[in-house]
Amino acid sequence: MLLIVACGKTPEEKQEVAIVSCNILEASLGDASQRIKEINRAREELNEPPFLGKDDEITQAIKYNLCKELVLNDELYEESLFNAIEQENEASRIAYEKSLEEERKKIKEWADKNKEIVAKITPLKFVKFANFYSECYNTAPRKLEEKHPLVICTEINNFSGFVVTWEVIFKNGYTHIDNRNTIIVPYMLIYDFYLDDKTLIDLENSNSLKEHVDEVNIYVTNMNTKYSEDNNLLYSEMQALSNNHLNLLEFSDETLGIKYQIYPSISD
Repeated sequence: MLLIVACGKTPEEKQEVAIVSCNILEASLGDASQRIKEINRAREELNEPPFLGKDDEITQAIKYNLCKELVLNDELYEESLFNAIEQENEASRIAYEKSLEEERKKIKEWADKNKEIVAKITPLKFVKFANFYSECYNTAPRKLEEKHPLVICTEINNFSGFVVTWEVIFKNGYTHIDNRNTIIVPYMLIYDFYLDDKTLIDLENSNSLKEHVDEVNIYVTNMNTKYSEDNNLLYSEMQALSNNHLNLLEFSDETLGIKYQIYPSISD
């Protein structure tokens, strides 16, 4: 009697196939079709089901050093990928927090160094909430003037030229942050596309805008000397405030800077 025994590949042989295939996959940059053909060639040699995913999944496996696991159709591949992504996210979060803390430290040092100059600044004074910016000039809305969900009218005082981040905290829990805003005009507009649906509906159906705003703050981060002619600071003082070496573009959703509460007024 003739006995035929079919033998599959040993674990070592499978590893060799996966290594060779991954070398090809990693070298096939920019050629998605070639990568998909190669992984299916390897899967066929390994007697594994064909790969039916997209090229993005292959490049993702390569990025997280899980190419061999994907080629081998490892049953723990998805779990390993999830863990790798989580580790990367956590590392990014830690790096971001570290950079953010460094920026806060820079701002504190900047404020401490210029505290005598900062003490001369008369903050913006809240006047009222409105829907048209012309109301901030105590005039009737123009015929074609756009209506906004919220306009914050202020007295600029000697705040002209300061670069600030606005923080508007609504009573429903939503917070609007508008960064790198140079104080030039006596109002701040909030456009509808910056608000969530609930806040927008609340404001549109309100008889009193004050009912929906809990707090308005500004955070001074810099000075634009181009627009600073109306304040009471010396040129050298303005130069000192504009020289802060901050990297705020990376932190557009953060409130960094010297804080002034505009509404409600601290004195109220």
